[in-house]
Amino acid sequence: YYMESSIFQNIYCLIFYLFVIAFAYNGNLNSKLRTCYQANLKIFMFLSCLIFALTYFADSDYFHYKILLNDIETNRLSASIEDIYISLAKCVNYNYILFRLFIWGGALFIFCKTASINKININHVLYLLFVVYIAIFSYARATLGMSILFLGLSVYINSKSIFKKSIGIVILICSYFFHHSLIIAIILALLSIPFKLTYRNLAILVFIAFLVAISIVNVFSYMFINPIANEYLMNKLTYYTSETYNESNLTILGKFKFLLETLSFVVPVYISTISILKNNINNLKEFKLENILNNTALFIVTLSIVLSFLPLATNVFAYRIRYMAFIPICIVLTSLVDKKIVNLKNYKICLSIGFTCEIMGLISNLKNSL
Repeated sequence: YYMESSIFQNIYCLIFYLFVIAFAYNGNLNSKLRTCYQANLKIFMFLSCLIFALTYFADSDYFHYKILLNDIETNRLSASIEDIYISLAKCVNYNYILFRLFIWGGALFIFCKTASINKININHVLYLLFVVYIAIFSYARATLGMSILFLGLSVYINSKSIFKKSIGIVILICSYFFHHSLIIAIILALLSIPFKLTYRNLAILVFIAFLVAISIVNVFSYMFINPIANEYLMNKLTYYTSETYNESNLTILGKFKFLLETLSFVVPVYISTISILKNNINNLKEFKLENILNNTALFIVTLSIVLSFLPLATNVFAYRIRYMAFIPICIVLTSLVDKKIVNLKNYKICLSIGFTCEIMGLISNLKNSL
């Protein structure tokens, strides 16, 4: 039964993904129609993202969280999940669909609210999210924490009073309680606020990223040799230092997909960063949002790339950090395209990379279920 169900679900995921992209293509990539039919497409894209997130059976973490929920219900849970999710599981009476609806549905709603606060076209930003990052969005419960983090950062950026700015910072910090790994994204987001984007500072950023990455590896090594009493942190440390997404053990297609997944973060950040510098909008107050969010994505992606080259099997930690950048990438790239700072040709390159990566993953899942 499981094999038949898995085959059907993987076929459904593939067909649904292709249908949504084709249906909304003209409204998002045809320069003449890009500003038309936005209200209807906005609703369609929201529902499509939500349905895919709730029914993405192809990913193993879908089942992982189902097992996790069962462990919570039967009191067999180890210290590997934040308390807020244990409380949520009890509130929904351990119903897995409701559990996913609250987490991923809540994350999607907050993502759209963030886009709305920043006056970003919701249809356009949801299309980018769906084409390039929907599997990552559907992958981990950290998605909810990431959505809260960037909502808080957006509230801070768009507020004029100290009180409202303080609320934004509080919301940003609260994301930590939804996934403890977000402490790194929180720190990088706060550092991105005063950062001045110049070619000189980019070089300094890479140098600092190496120092921070080396420090993280040294801390991991020390804690591994000298365990601490915190069971949750030690469980996470063991996971991050014992498991690795080792591309050398993958097939040629697997290596190519790994490369595409990395490029789906690196290329948009590169395009946005170069466009900001070339158009000299890093000095303009009206582009404060794009600058700060792009800085955050730039910090996250740079650190993750540097970490992936260091020892101690930190690849898992590296790609988990990299995933934290997809929300600011979506917001910034959509805004720069709509404001004609980034042209549609470069935008299509980003979409093509993400599309190829997603299709390869969906086809691979289907082949493994046959």
